[in-house]
Amino acid sequence: MNSSIKKTYTSQIIFFWLNIVIPAVALFFVMHAKGPDFASFPATNIAFERYAIIITLAVIPISLKLFHSYHQKIKSLNQDVFIKKYTTAYYLRLFIFDIVAILNLTGFQLYNSHNTMYLTIMIIFALFFCYPNKQALQNKSENEKPEND
Repeated sequence: MNSSIKKTYTSQIIFFWLNIVIPAVALFFVMHAKGPDFASFPATNIAFERYAIIITLAVIPISLKLFHSYHQKIKSLNQDVFIKKYTTAYYLRLFIFDIVAILNLTGFQLYNSHNTMYLTIMIIFALFFCYPNKQALQNKSENEKPEND
């Protein structure tokens, strides 16, 4: 594996784990700021909850499928262009998940909504489907044997 692929893979791994840790810490911080009795004040906004649920449940499969389709489309490009486009698409996919997590955390902070707290947890678990793949970054097909690194 050449150095640009190693560097890109390492930066994607670091960015991936930061995207797991930061929303989880933010969720725990908001829960701690609300205190143990955050559910005793039913100040929820039903319309916001409905839209948050729809947006979250739509964004997860859409962003995963669009990334997969785009990856299939750029597979035939040469290595340098492929790495650049793959990295941009990878970060865009994580950014979309981050925006939805921020939306849900905002709803949890403003409206004391349990659903937005659960949706944030769903987004954190959906981020695990975004783990960087060294084989995909090397632009190898599934049938090729991986080389020892």
